[in-house]
Amino acid sequence: MEFDFKHPLPIAPQRGTEPDGGNASKKIKFEEDSLNINIEDFADVDFSFCDEDVKENPLQNESNMKLLLDDTFPAVEEGEETFFGLPIKVKGLMREIKGIEELYDWQIECLKLPAIEQRENLIYTLPTSSGKTLVAEILILKELLCHQRNVLFILPYVAVVKEKISALAPFAVELGFLVEEYAGRNGECPPRQRRKKKSIYIATIEKSLCVINSLIEAGRLREIGLVVIDELHLIGERDRGTCLEMAITKIKFVNSNIQIVGMTATIGNIDEIEKFMEATTFAGNFRPVKLTEYIKCESDIYRVDPSNSEMFIPERIVESKYDADKLKIDPDHLGELVMEIAPHDGVLIFCATRQNCENVAGLLTTVLHQDFPKHKQPEKRNLLENMRKYFEFICPVLRKTIPYGIAYHHSGLVAEERRFLEEAFLNGTLCVICCTSTLAVGVNLPAKRVILRSPYIGREFVTMSRYKQMVGRAGRVGMSSGEGDSIIILKSKDKSLAHDLFHSPMDTAKSSMHTCDFRGLSNLILSAISLGMATTYKKLQNLASMTLLAVQAEEFSVNVRKEVEKIIKNFYRQNALWIKCENLPLDCTVNLESTLRSTPEPSVSHKRQIVIKSTSELEISNVGKASVAACIDLEAAEKLHGELKKVQMGLVLVDYLHLLYIVTPVSQDIKIDPIIFCDEFLKLSPEQVHTSHMIGITEGLVMGIRCGKKYNDEKMATIKRFYVTMIIQALWNLEDTYRVALRFKVNRGFVQSLMGQAASNAGCIVRFCEQLSEFWALASILSVIVEKLRHCCSPELIPLMELPSVQLVRAKQLYAGGFKTLELIAQAKPKDLVDNIHHMSFKAAREIISAATVMLLEKYDNLQHDLDGLKTVLYDR
Repeated sequence: MEFDFKHPLPIAPQRGTEPDGGNASKKIKFEEDSLNINIEDFADVDFSFCDEDVKENPLQNESNMKLLLDDTFPAVEEGEETFFGLPIKVKGLMREIKGIEELYDWQIECLKLPAIEQRENLIYTLPTSSGKTLVAEILILKELLCHQRNVLFILPYVAVVKEKISALAPFAVELGFLVEEYAGRNGECPPRQRRKKKSIYIATIEKSLCVINSLIEAGRLREIGLVVIDELHLIGERDRGTCLEMAITKIKFVNSNIQIVGMTATIGNIDEIEKFMEATTFAGNFRPVKLTEYIKCESDIYRVDPSNSEMFIPERIVESKYDADKLKIDPDHLGELVMEIAPHDGVLIFCATRQNCENVAGLLTTVLHQDFPKHKQPEKRNLLENMRKYFEFICPVLRKTIPYGIAYHHSGLVAEERRFLEEAFLNGTLCVICCTSTLAVGVNLPAKRVILRSPYIGREFVTMSRYKQMVGRAGRVGMSSGEGDSIIILKSKDKSLAHDLFHSPMDTAKSSMHTCDFRGLSNLILSAISLGMATTYKKLQNLASMTLLAVQAEEFSVNVRKEVEKIIKNFYRQNALWIKCENLPLDCTVNLESTLRSTPEPSVSHKRQIVIKSTSELEISNVGKASVAACIDLEAAEKLHGELKKVQMGLVLVDYLHLLYIVTPVSQDIKIDPIIFCDEFLKLSPEQVHTSHMIGITEGLVMGIRCGKKYNDEKMATIKRFYVTMIIQALWNLEDTYRVALRFKVNRGFVQSLMGQAASNAGCIVRFCEQLSEFWALASILSVIVEKLRHCCSPELIPLMELPSVQLVRAKQLYAGGFKTLELIAQAKPKDLVDNIHHMSFKAAREIISAATVMLLEKYDNLQHDLDGLKTVLYDR
């Protein structure tokens, strides 16, 4: 590599050398063809950059992929019947597993698009329940079976990932591919290379970026042939949207001939997303089941007709049969709207808050007809008995509402409770679920009627996209009889806002790369250099030009080119980036202020300059590399690095408390109860009190909290983190989730999620430590606790907990029913599970058996791969 410098590059000082002296002023000056850096302090640093022709990245050469594609397309014999290019067997499996006899016209049209045939990027946007997922699944199977390349399927939530894994597992067993979960604490990065079988990686948005990063770093991104993105409009969210934008940008930049397919029901600026993704768009309004939309204001119900100038067409008046007491309790006639549909069909009621969900569920029990408890009474009794058997406590609200066929559903429930209630709603045991708006993009719970209890989500009036997601749950094919309808309950003052709502476009998806002082763009640049995919100024500019931010730059008044320059300058200031030099040690941090040689520049100001051409290779510090490996930003990495340095000076290993504190997520929105905090602190052993002192929690501080004393933000952050650590420790000791929730006065869903968050955080910290040799001991110690944090259960249940649709309660059921291993489950028939496991449907049984079989096939493939490696070593000597 050649460098053209007017003056020497900053290089790492050798041991025993003294830093440069002098107080000359510093300036970074940019010329037409170079980057000139004057560094002594950065008070008045300016950057300018130059462009030069650079050698083509071999990964960006499309011809390199042609041979691969030609070789991997199997020849189709003339006259052989196929199912959109797939073996005809797939059509039979669609009928057998999914109950699909034929495709809709739009699905056939979409699958025959030139963009599909030519493997171009595609966005298709249709209403909720139109059958978008089926098109994606056919494309996925085609990629796995015909193109013989892996697939990355990106979904919004962990629950949806698990649901999709269960749904695809039967296909995997029949067609011979693997299904791998990348959600929360699950998933190996980079994915294991397979001998013959191809894999579909089903991932959350955050995990998908980890998968892509690891494959780029390993030089294996071309193993993926297709990326499918569900709920593409989430690219407009601040945090997850930035992850998704980074993932798509990197795929485009590396250019390994990967097809990207995105699907959405709600996106207002499809033209901008299309330009960003370099995609073709297929749009339609097809909905297989008619949906009639209504508003209710006072006692009047209006049909919504946006094509009519009046908008709201009078439909009927609610003829109330309430007595005075019931009308006082339920002035909006919510119960009467429910009784028009339930108990024979399902109703979803979307509420503004979690507390409102519970209140509405309780309200309905006081106003519904007294015959409601008689409907499917044995099934509801069985549901309560099963919940009582496997939960030490049942929420008093659910104990009251389930006999009426009513339940609430929000993040305050543990996953097992949600699973029980979802299955009960799907099989008709429950007829009403009161839920928050997150259910609209979560698990599949369609209903005959959807009611919006309020047009507000929190304090904000609902947007068109959120509204369409919620009402789209009404009247889905095969899941509800007849047509569906939706009713939004309004106050008179909100009628004009509702009028505006139905005339408004879908929400637009806007980049968040520029928010928080361009943190997203900074992370993109840092990771690109670390992964080796873009290590020069020119390549970084090319990379940034491929972002959604670049498409929307004019709207945000952002000069992306200038921002890239600023980011590089800031990385220099932070000693996080420098110019790669042959004699520059990789394990040292450059102090740009003290590493310049003192040869003065022949100019009046005696300024010293460094010239960086656009072809000069850039490199980041080891802390920067560790931040990329851990999937955290540089600021968080530097804080973590400082904390771990302190931990090394006094790590307490008499028990797990100090280690649990280290992996406790830093930012937790939790309200501390001073009395509980004091009581729990007094229960600590002398060794644990010593640990608390090392952390900074003393008896005096605890008593100060008890007495209401106020502390600064930094101290309060430590107090909250230690409080959360005590909750995690209780779970670590296998205490019941419900008991821990009652003990600390927090909702049980939050308590359960803490273990997953702690496991994910521990995994990040382990990866961070593995990149830095100074933390080798911490990497070894912390890796030991990750596995237990993943499941937090007795050892015999851990194999069962690996199944995607199995949580702790279901694992206990399986174990008690005699299905103690994956092998026993895989050998079972669905009827065996249904007969021996209470409250299990045939559908759930088939999915569990298929998932166990897929996991065993994956283990077999791993062992066969290792065996082949040993054979190569032993016999090819």
